Amino acid sequence: MRPTTAQLEALIAVAEAGSISAAAQRLSLAQPTVSATLARLEAVAGTALLERAPGGTRLTPAGQEVLTRARPALDALDEVGRVVDTLRGAPSPVRVAASYTIAEQLLPVWLGGCPVTTQVEVCNSERVQARVLAGEAEIGFIEGASVADSLEEQVVAHDELVLVVAPEHPWARRSGAVTHTELISPTRAGSLVLREEGSGAREVLARALTERATALPGDARVLGSNAAVLTAVRHSGSHAVLARAAAQSALDAGEVVQVPVALDLRRLLRLVTPRSGRLRPEAQAVIAVVAPGVAG
Repeated sequence: MRPTTAQLEALIAVAEAGSISAAAQRLSLAQPTVSATLARLEAVAGTALLERAPGGTRLTPAGQEVLTRARPALDALDEVGRVVDTLRGAPSPVRVAASYTIAEQLLPVWLGGCPVTTQVEVCNSERVQARVLAGEAEIGFIEGASVADSLEEQVVAHDELVLVVAPEHPWARRSGAVTHTELISPTRAGSLVLREEGSGAREVLARALTERATALPGDARVLGSNAAVLTAVRHSGSHAVLARAAAQSALDAGEVVQVPVALDLRRLLRLVTPRSGRLRPEAQAVIAVVAPGVAG
């Protein structure tokens, strides 16, 4: 039996978001709907594709195997859709790649009132650049990462990373700043949780530690989305450094607490476009909305 696009999209969303509830939010669907969709996909596969873990939901080896084929399959379908749009004379959506914090917290606001249709892919900063360089995205947005020489870059905003812990964590009532040495060392409650390599937040943290002649711990737990990291912080005693925008809802709800840290964790949010080649008028229109003064 052939999987449906909805089933593959649900699997990808869980892999990237770290839990079914976060995936449902990303897909704008009810959690039971996403759970049922994934259950049907597992029935088609005849094996378990997902397993519950302390930090959320992760893919089994079989699920990872399906995932590696799901992304290119959906990309191919998107390309067919663009060809069909061209044949009927309708402009295809502007393909935007954006890193997690920007895509989930900022881009929906930035694109308010945008006069053209956009198609946003959410991935880490490293992959955003790869998508733009390959022509698979027309414009990209990244968080504090170094930029490839073959891309143009423009700063569109600033933000900072914050250290967060659960309310019952020993650091939650701390008045003094956590040092860089304490940050990378396990506590009696838990240890540092990191985003994956290629994440802008991870790169900024690594750079700040390098300035203190320190490196990220090689044995730290790595999770593939802000939502999964926050789940680990709330429920496993871990501590993490995330973009303020990504952690703000959890901070406002009292689910996590910000702790001062003795590191400079400010960063730049950038727009990246190909250095060579002209952008479509539709892509220029998106840039004009998000970053007035950059387009043109």
